[in-house]
Amino acid sequence: MQGTVLLQTFSALVTAKPKRNVQLCCMLDGGANKSFILREVVELLDLKVVDKEALVIHTFGSEAAEKRTYDIVEITLQNVQANKKIKIQAVVIDSITSARIQVPSKFIRNIALERGIELADNSTSERIHVLIGSDYISEILGERNIRISKRLIAVDSIFGYLVQGKEGEVNCKDISANPLIVENEELDLDRVRNLWSLETIGINPDNKVPLSDKEILKSFEQNTVYTNKRYETQLLWKEDSRELKSKYEIAKRRLFGLSKTLEKNEELYLKYDELIKEHLRDGIVERVNINLDKNINTGYYLPHHAIVREQKDSTKVRIVFYASSKGKGALSLNDCLETGPNSNPDLLKILLRFRLHKVAFWADIQRSFLKIGIVEEDRQFLKFLWIKEGGGSNLDLSTPNRNFSLHEKEFCCQVQPILTGHSHKTARGKICK
Repeated sequence: MQGTVLLQTFSALVTAKPKRNVQLCCMLDGGANKSFILREVVELLDLKVVDKEALVIHTFGSEAAEKRTYDIVEITLQNVQANKKIKIQAVVIDSITSARIQVPSKFIRNIALERGIELADNSTSERIHVLIGSDYISEILGERNIRISKRLIAVDSIFGYLVQGKEGEVNCKDISANPLIVENEELDLDRVRNLWSLETIGINPDNKVPLSDKEILKSFEQNTVYTNKRYETQLLWKEDSRELKSKYEIAKRRLFGLSKTLEKNEELYLKYDELIKEHLRDGIVERVNINLDKNINTGYYLPHHAIVREQKDSTKVRIVFYASSKGKGALSLNDCLETGPNSNPDLLKILLRFRLHKVAFWADIQRSFLKIGIVEEDRQFLKFLWIKEGGGSNLDLSTPNRNFSLHEKEFCCQVQPILTGHSHKTARGKICK
């Protein structure tokens, strides 16, 4: 063999009991649509089974596949050098591959060191403990690629740079091919049973809420309090929220772009400005005094824009705050927040309740999303910029603009439905008690 073919391998730390770190060898595989972990690793780390799933696994070159029920475990993988991590769910399997997976050679490591590239794989093991499929690859890979040679590139990730390609010319007889297609057995092999299940909709008990969602709900209920004639709650943070940057410059540039639009539409500017003043009067937002030399790198700044709905009888202009804003290789506010379970009411149950009585009542909570308060320590992550008072729609970026933070919530955020839906459920539960 005159050279080596490198796959996207990396090293990751896992905290085991008693408080010690175990380093695992992992690999990204875009040809797999599920993630896998060795059973011996699960037993070593004493990982708890969070779910079971009936799956059919099709391996490369196989004609037939076996139907089996597999354990699903949850594991948090952490960067060896930095505090970056990801929580995944993986299928427990006895063997991932019998092939020897090559790791970057000393020659490649020296090239990376000269170029200031931090390689993700610092191990010498050729055995894979965890295989990450396409279900999590997008959360791991970054946006930057560095070409090391004609056939070798380094791909950015939260674990460092993953080296992939040919190291020199290759005349290799051993080939590692790892595409895996995993089918949910419930979807393809038991269609007749699904027909029967349609007959029992609303009769059989609902599917169990996953353990992770139960923990989120428990945390939410513990951190929700009734104060000043409203409910206040904390944002549902993930473990890696410390990596969140303020995005002040991005919010400032977005405001500059918005001002260009408002210059062309004076009527929209007046409605926009009046909405912010109305939110200020109602206590939905508060004015924040910020020292631009010291405080702009704390918390998080939300870009915002207007949604115009002329067909609406009531609110024709609505301000939407965008919580998915992020710079290159950085996290957004949405990336740092849990989504939680679906809190929307069951449509079937609503339709059935309409048949119980002769008269049905329907009501809507005006500005429902604005009824839930955010605790003071989390408001710094809901800051936004607005044009200085008396400046009209013309924006001068050379001078400080007005800073506000949201008391209540009205922003394009993945955690928003759970905060609203479960706040209402929590309120109903306490009233009934």
